[in-house]
Amino acid sequence: MTKAHEIYMDVLSNLKAKATGDWQIYVLYQPLPPSYWRQSASKGGNMLGLERFGEQVLCRKCTL
Repeated sequence: MTKAHEIYMDVLSNLKAKATGDWQIYVLYQPLPPSYWRQSASKGGNMLGLERFGEQVLCRKCTL
């Protein structure tokens, strides 16, 4: 989460420097622990290919 926050703050500072008008940013962080893809593999496969990461994955979605 620390690295994700650092990236968010960098993106936010760039947006503030370039964006004009009234705007908002919404960020959603979704942790994807290894148990997600281990369970899917036992049920026939992991269509997202998450097993290649081998550790916890953090999915981030930003909406402006």
